Order: sequence, then structure tokens, then C-alpha cells
Amino acid sequence: ERLSSYNNVDEVFNYYLIDDLIPGVEYFVRISAVNEAGTGVSSRSSPLSLAPGSKPTDLEDQNGVTATTIMADATVSVMESSSTLRVSWRAPFSDNGFGISNYLIEYWVSNGVNEVQEIALQSLTGSSSQGTFTLNYGGDTTDSLSIDSSAEYIKSALESLSTIRAVRVWRSGVNPDYKWAVTFVSEYPSVSGLMLTLEDATTLIDDSGGVPTLQINSLTPGVLPIGYSTRIVTVEDPLQTHYRYTLTHLTAGQPYNVRVSAANELGYGRPQTSIPRELAPPVQKPSSPTNVILRVASSQSLEVIFSKPESDGGETITLYRIEWDTNPAFGSIESSPLGSYSFVSPKNEPGCEPCTHQITGLAKGQNYFVRVYAYNSHGYSVEPSLPSPKFESPKTTPDPPGVVNISPQSDTEIQVSFPPSDDDGGAPVTMYKIEWNMMGYFAGMPSMNSDHTALLYSPHNVYTITLSAEEDDLGGVFRIAFGGHSTEVSAKSTANDMKLALESLPTVGSTIVSRESMSNGPTWAITFLINHANVGKYGPIESLTVSTDPAALPQMFVTDTLGTSGPSLMGTGARLVVNDEITAFKGYEQHTLTTQCDTSAGILGGHFALSFQGVRTNEIPFDASASDLKLELETIAPLGTVQVARRKIYDSINSFQWTVIFLDRLGNVPLLDAHDHLACSDGSGSPLIFAIETAQGVLPRMDGPYAGEVELNALEFADGNDIVHSVGGLMRGLPYHFRVSAWNGAGESYGKTQYSMPSVMVPMNMPDSPSSVEMSTVDDSTIRINWDAALTRGGSHYITKFKVELAEKIDDADAQYEDGAESFDVTNAPEIQEIILESTADDMGGYIIVNFMGESSSNIYTDSGTEAIKQALEGISTIETVNVSLFSHTQDSLASYGQRWVITFTSQHGNLPSLLVDTGSALPSTIAAGGTLLGSSSVIRVETVSDGGLPTSFTTPSILSPDKVYTSRVLAYNDHSWSDPATSPYAISPSKRAPSPPREVRVNVLSDTELGVSWTQPLYSGGDPLASYRLEWDSDAMFDHSSATVSHIPGTENYYFVVKNLDPLESYFLRVLAYSAMGFSEPEMAAPLLLNTQTIAISLVETTGSVDFSESFVVEYSSSDGFQGVSNPISVYATSREVENELNSLGHVNAISVDREDRSAVFDSSGIETNFFSILYRITLVGNEDVTLTLNVDSLGAITATVEN
Repeated sequence: ERLSSYNNVDEVFNYYLIDDLIPGVEYFVRISAVNEAGTGVSSRSSPLSLAPGSKPTDLEDQNGVTATTIMADATVSVMESSSTLRVSWRAPFSDNGFGISNYLIEYWVSNGVNEVQEIALQSLTGSSSQGTFTLNYGGDTTDSLSIDSSAEYIKSALESLSTIRAVRVWRSGVNPDYKWAVTFVSEYPSVSGLMLTLEDATTLIDDSGGVPTLQINSLTPGVLPIGYSTRIVTVEDPLQTHYRYTLTHLTAGQPYNVRVSAANELGYGRPQTSIPRELAPPVQKPSSPTNVILRVASSQSLEVIFSKPESDGGETITLYRIEWDTNPAFGSIESSPLGSYSFVSPKNEPGCEPCTHQITGLAKGQNYFVRVYAYNSHGYSVEPSLPSPKFESPKTTPDPPGVVNISPQSDTEIQVSFPPSDDDGGAPVTMYKIEWNMMGYFAGMPSMNSDHTALLYSPHNVYTITLSAEEDDLGGVFRIAFGGHSTEVSAKSTANDMKLALESLPTVGSTIVSRESMSNGPTWAITFLINHANVGKYGPIESLTVSTDPAALPQMFVTDTLGTSGPSLMGTGARLVVNDEITAFKGYEQHTLTTQCDTSAGILGGHFALSFQGVRTNEIPFDASASDLKLELETIAPLGTVQVARRKIYDSINSFQWTVIFLDRLGNVPLLDAHDHLACSDGSGSPLIFAIETAQGVLPRMDGPYAGEVELNALEFADGNDIVHSVGGLMRGLPYHFRVSAWNGAGESYGKTQYSMPSVMVPMNMPDSPSSVEMSTVDDSTIRINWDAALTRGGSHYITKFKVELAEKIDDADAQYEDGAESFDVTNAPEIQEIILESTADDMGGYIIVNFMGESSSNIYTDSGTEAIKQALEGISTIETVNVSLFSHTQDSLASYGQRWVITFTSQHGNLPSLLVDTGSALPSTIAAGGTLLGSSSVIRVETVSDGGLPTSFTTPSILSPDKVYTSRVLAYNDHSWSDPATSPYAISPSKRAPSPPREVRVNVLSDTELGVSWTQPLYSGGDPLASYRLEWDSDAMFDHSSATVSHIPGTENYYFVVKNLDPLESYFLRVLAYSAMGFSEPEMAAPLLLNTQTIAISLVETTGSVDFSESFVVEYSSSDGFQGVSNPISVYATSREVENELNSLGHVNAISVDREDRSAVFDSSGIETNFFSILYRITLVGNEDVTLTLNVDSLGAITATVEN
């Protein structure tokens, strides 16, 4: 225990040193005073006991502490060797009574600065001083120190403190000017924020009675050595005498100083410096590169990837050596590897991390072994690094199968079949992956058409109409418009109601409609099976639009009624939204090929050829039809199936434009190469032929909620055989796209994909059988079979054909359809439409333009022949091929001038939109007047003679025998499989019967007492010659009033008859029957030749001569369907054409023609009911709506106007 300074100056300070005690043993001490009288009472020490001892003795100064390097070997890495030193030491000779608890290892790279503090004694009198003092450092205090203590005594006292290990002390001066300079050898007080301090100092005195003082000053602040670090080693075994410790994370080649201090519970003893005093971890060869990966780069190269070694050995790595060989011993060429490459390590930081190198010029499919060395100035790494895997063969991902075929297996399953990959890429194909995604839309599905990679390869446009309300209170009606025509539908419409309403529009062909009831209203999904347009690219059509305003014109309709109002639709917050869900031919590559002369006067002629990937077509005429060009292009095998549309360029003679759609070759297709042998006949121009890309091909995304994939083990299929797999769980009636890729391990990925052929497929099974098969005799050699189409088409959109089989039935035996049966395929019947031109006088002239699915023809003049009409129609890209027949009206009976152009669509199937006619006076419609159409009350209109589509009846050729009994059966085909047959419930023999009804029975008003009737002979005579025709007419449908007979004239097809002496106040029904020896045919009702007409006269009269030529009038137009319109001001001198155009421009569906009579005195000099100014406009309205005209006469001045509706 430390002894306090003695404070009583006048008393003697006594102490006694008890020596020769046993270190570490507890001793008790007491003291008694002794005088002559004896020994006094003893006093116990404070503390009561104390064990003698001190900090451990010094470690040996010779081999007590040694530092050594550790060399790399099988168990020591270069990293460890070049970054470590091993420190070894022996335990101190004595622990001085207290066991060694741990050792402190200190190490650094450069010496610091030893701190020096000074203890200075100062006396103002200069007399000798006396007394004691103590010193404190870091919380530990020395024994009392005499003011005359020597340097050695101060050193010993300080080093006995637990907080100081070693100091040097130098005393200078004499009492009272002592100075003790204390140099800290092992501690750095300033770094730790410590100083020596004085504790329990006596009140020092000097011989002159002065009070000297002690002061401690910092002379030199301590600085830690550079890189100073410590480690503590705890003693686990008190008997252990030899220790070693490895210093890690050192810098190779950097010398380190090391010293070790032993500690017991009294503190650390003096440190012992190592031998040698400085030692550096060794600089050496680098370790091997790390993370070496070998992978395939191509069919002739491998890529080596590696990272820098764990240790550069203390020297910068300057290069790497890469060696390869087909022999794992790397000795293929005179004990040397097949190849090597020295890879210079980049000097810039961080260099290459990882480093890569491609080994090229290798043999495809050959296994190669690779190893990598690192190099510094001491040499290459002792061992190379071997990659993972140890060897690899150059290869590429395998080619996909050359073709992927898909075919339906059921209404939820599609079979995918493909041959093995032609090129396995250098390694066996072990896996194939089939991927698929849905390319269709169903009502209620989220809209995806904005994504250019979704819902591709559809031949049809699909729109939805969504009706919603905030409450469950939808009702009323709304209107839908397309192509300038509109129709009305109920908010409660079924899918079939919507289909019928849309197909009633002349601009809409066949559709498929589905309906889905959502939480807030219905959605109708409308698939347009026929409608396409060709604006910019082929396929997309104009949008459906909707309106809730019964008086709105179609051009005022919208795709979203939010923010609009209309009285016809009921419901809280009722709203209609139209969405474009699928765009026809989206995703297919489209090219446009153009041929023309570079001057408008040039007349193009000659031939051209096209080529693709070195394969060339035959020579193609400059005016080749779309079908002819299609046939030529499909002779180029790499192109596959294409679709072609052709249009004529009207501002250049004999110039054409073909749109080519690539249906099988998906993705981006290089432009076709053109080789022309064209010429421009006038010699002033040069022919041009060029192709441009109008729509880039797109491959679809193969993810999303309707996508899927499956991996097939290629090893499970026999070598050389096709791989066949069926994908099930597909959605019924919706198309899917498939693609296939192969795997051989190269690049750890599948190779390129091969898309399916065809591009999409609908899962289908066989359709239902037709129903209600009935047979009837036509004549003694002909039978007609009728049936109802299948209700379920097996997942397909449509039935593509029927098969009728006719077999002889003998007695009661079953008919043998397989042996000797007659079989007939029933395919699509063509659409037939007719354009009817009518005038009240033989003065029709001018021209019209025909519009079909949004595209217009060149001018077609009213006196055009069939070939000119055909060329004009086939110059529209939305029309493929047509036949044209021309028939003049029969003037003897019909009091109407004009003709009929019968148009037969020979290559487009299904119920087509109507041709529309355009005279420039109004929007294209099925009826037009005025504008470019000249003549007295001239009107042009379009009627459908027969809808295109698949018939559900068939009349056999006249090859049957009346002596045989026949039965029949009918099968349906959905482009995938035939249905089961439906058989007629009975058998019949062909026999004579009454003729079929007359055809094309028309009636026209000739006068107020006469009707003209025309008709065409029946299609079938019934087996006996036709004898006559019976006409019946009556004011009611009883037909018991009057009749007439017209004889049949062999060889004459068309007939007419004038019914006379009729009551002008009556309306009449009229019908015609054909007659033979077998009796009368069924009657055929007469249809009006002309549409409903209404004539309104506007008379303008002024008698005084005060007309100043500035007068005008305004026509206010209203119709029974709610339409209302107001014309612009019309001059009183307006021609009939000007009035006609103004009224037609109002936009109503009726066609209007106008005749004008000028009865003014300047033209009529008879004086009989003649006025100075008298103009009569006779307005003929053709259509189904009743029209009322009124005049605004505010600007007529003195002219009087009258209207006779």
C-alpha cells in the first residue's frame, strides 16, 4: 500500500523496510512503541494485510522475443505468407508473486516520438528545501517521494505504477533547483490525454522558511508510431512457458517493429523488443487467380473469366498466362500446351475485375482444358488456377427446330410438333421449351391493345362497347354508328340483338358478338369478320361510335359519352365507352410495292419480277391482280403464306400499288428486291418500281396471365423423330401463338425461338352435326336438300363448308354411303350486289364514285361498260375480284330510264358490307342523287341481291333417276375436322312437280291507273315445260279480285305486263305464279322497282317586277325519324343542281333530286297565268322516311313562297 506524505513537519517520519518476504503471500503487520517503561499497545497496519510483490520481471533480452516470417506452402497461402509475421516469446523469469494474466504485443512500421515531461522544484529564497511528494498517472499514485529523490528512485517509483511500463529519468540541478526529466518509453500520455500530476504534497519548506513549489511541464508531446497496433494474448495455462502469435493483415515488404510486455494484476512490465528489431512479411510470387470460369463464347471460341489473385505476393501483377489443351496434362505439343496467351493486366484501377479473354480458333464440339497463372516480378504463381468446369467445348445455343407445326386436338388443346434442331450448336440438345400466349379477346377481359406486342396476328378487328351506370337502373336505347350510318339498339340487347343491329348497317359485314354482364353494366365484344381498311396499312378500321341523342348525325357520335347528354339512354351516371381491343393484322410485316411512271402522262406497261433471299418469281404483269401476285410470291418458299391487296393509283395511268402481308414469316422481314422490265409508252417518262415497309413485323410478348410454357426432355424422344406434345387447358374459341427453343447448355440459356405455323391457332374439336335435314323434289332428276347449321362449331368462328352425301336406298336396307354414294361439297356462295341507276327521262349522265370499306374508286361514268366498271372496282384495295353484268331497264313496262350493274364478288367470302355510292352531294351511302350524277330526277342506289356466305341448302345436278329412292346426309367442316353426319329422316324419289316461283318480280307505277310488272322465268321448270304465268292483283292479300295470264315463250327469260284500269285511290298487292302441266308454282310477291319517293314543290312568285336578284330563302328540313336540319341561304336564282347539293349536304340518309322550271314572263310570253317572276322547284326525295320542308322567307322581299308537301 502506498504511504501518504507526512504532513507534520515537526514530527519525525519513520519507516521500515521488511525484506526477504515471500512474494505473493499475505502478511499482517502491527507496530508498538517501546520506551524504558516497556512496550506500548500495538496498532494494526492499514490495510490489515498486504502481499509483497511487483509487476512481472522483464522478458529475456536475448531470444526472449523473436519475429519470424511464414513461408507459403501447402498449408499456408501466399496471402497469409505475404501479410503475416510470427511473434514468439518465453514467459518472464518471475511473475513476482502474481500470476501472468496476459501479454501485450505492440507493432508498428515507423517509430513515433517519446513524450518528455519535467518535474521542476522552485524556491524563491534559493535555500535548500525539504519535504515529500507523490506522483499520479492514469489514476495510480506512487509512494511518498523525498524531495531529494534520485533519478533512479523516481524511475523505480513510476515504473511500479500499474499505468506505466517503462520510463527514463534524468535529474539535473541541485536543491532547491532540482529538475527531473521523465521520458516515457512505452506510453504516449498526450495521445491518451494524460499528464503526471502531484498528489498529497507536503507543505514544503526551505531553510529560510520559504515555501518552495513543484511544477510539472510537458517538454515534448508524444506521437504514436506510424501503423501502431496492439494485440492482447490471454494466458490460458499458467504453466505455459513458450508463446507464439501471428500478426495478420500486414503489408508485404514493409518492415515492422515488434515488442511484447507481460502483465499480472499489478500491471504490465517493461516491454521487450523483438529480435530482429525490424522484420517485413516476404514479397513473393502471387497466388493463383481466383473465380476462374470457363464458358462457351461461340461455336469456335471459349471465354475465360477470372479475378485477381487473393494476394499479389506484395508486388504488382503485370500479366496473366492462359493455357489451353485438349489433354488435361497440357502436354499435347512436346510437353507444352496446345495454346497459350499472355494477358497484360490493365494498370488503371480497378483494372479488369473480372478479367475476360476469348480463346478463338477452336474446334466446335471438342473439349478443351484451361488453366490460368498470375505473374509479378518474382515469377508466375506456383500453382495455376483451374476453371469451373475444368473443361468445356466450343458451342453455340442450338438452332430452334426448322418448323413448328400446330394443330387443334380439342376445344381446349393444341398439338405442337417439330423436328429436332438441324444444328445442335456443338453439344447434344437435352431440352426443348414450348411457350404460348393467347392472342384473342373475350368480353370482360382487360384491354391490352395499347401494348404493341400483345394480341397479335388476328385477321379481324375487335371492338367493345361497354355500358355502365352507378346504380342498377340501366334502360332505354342508344345509337351506334359506323362508316357514316347508324342504328339503334336497346340497353338490354342480347349478343344476337347487337349482331343483328350492326349487320343491318350497310357498312358492316358479318360479325360475331359476345356479351358479358359486369357489375355495373354489360360489355359487348364485336368481332368484324369482313371489315378491313387500307389507310397507311392494311387492316385497321375506323372506330365504332355511339350516341344517346336520337337526332344526332353519325359524324357527331363519340367513343365515350362521358360529358355528353342524350335523352334516349336511362340510368344513373349512364356512360358508353368504345374500345379498340384487337387491330386486324397487327404484328404482321407489311410491304407496299408501287409501280408507276415518273410523269403523270406516262402509260405504264411491261413486266417485273420480285426476289427474296436469292429466290426469284416468274415475270409478273405490270397490272397483276392481287391473287396473281400472291401466287407468285408464295413460290418463294422462305416467304410462306402471304395476303395481297391491290389498288390503282388514279393520278397515274396504269399504275398500281400492292400491299403484301407476310402471314407466315413473322418479325421484321427484309424488303423484297424488285427487277423491272417496265416501260412508259409515251417515251417521256421512266418506269418506277419500289417497295417500302408500311408496318414492321413484331414478335409477341410471351408473358402475362394467359401465357404458359413447358420444358421437354429431348432424351425421351427417339432420335430423328418429330417431337410431339399437346398443350391443354387452353381457352375455348381463342387463338394462341406458340414458339419453341432448344437447350444444349451453351450460355446457360435456351437458343433462338422458332414461331409456329400458322402464326395462331384456335383450339377446336369437331363441330356439332347439322340438324333438320329435309329433302324435296325439284323435278324428276333433281332433289333439293335443306338443313340447319350446327349450333356449336367446335371452337371455331365459323363452319367453312358442308358435305352433302346422297345414297340409294334399296328396300329396307340401310343406305350404303361408302359405296357408290354421290358426294358434293357445299362452299361459300358469292355476295351479289347491284347498283341501280334510274332517271325519269333518257338524259342520265355524269359519274359516280363507289366506296367500299372506306376506300373509294376512280370516277365511274353512267355509260361505262362492264370492263371499265370491273377495273374501277378492282382498283379498290378492299375489293379483290368481281364480275360485272349490265342490264338496261325494260322501258315498255317500267317508265323508268337507266340500268343495273350486277356486281358478283368472286373471291371474298361471307356477308359483305354494301357498296356505297358517292356523287359528291353527301356522304357515301346506299342511295345518292345530285352532285356529279346528271339527268332528270336521277337517283343511284345499291341493293343486295344475295348475301354471301355458306348456304344451308343444296340442289343436286340433274343426274338422278325417278326410278330410285334416295336418302341423304350432311356433314359440317370447321377447317379442322368433319362433324358426325346428320341424316334425313326419310327417303324420296325425284319426280315431276310444279315449277319454282318466278324471279325478280318488280312493279312500278306507270300512271294513276296503270302498274307495270316485270319478272324472270323460274330457275326450275319442275320437269315439264313451262306453259304460262299467272298475275294476280288485289287491294288486299286475298288475291280474289283480278288476274291475267301471260304465255311462256321458249327461249325468252324476261317478261313484262301492264295492269290497267286500276282505281287511283287504291293500293294494290301483286304476285306472279308460273304454270306447267304439274300445276302452279308458289307465288312470288312483286317488290317496288323504285324506292319510296316523295315529291315536294316549292313555288316562288312575284307579280310586280320588284325583284332585285339578292333575295334568298332558307329550307328547314325535318323527317319522321327525328332528323332536323337547316340549309344555308339559297338564292332565288339557284339552279336545280345548287338546290339539290345544298339539301343533300344536310347529311340525311334520303337522296334528293331537284327539277327547276322557270315560268317567269321572260320565258313564258303566252300571258296565261304568267307572272313577272315565277320559279318552281320540284324536289324528289328517295328513301324510307317522310320529310317535311318549310321555308324561312325573311330574305325573300316581295317574293311569295309556297310549299306543297
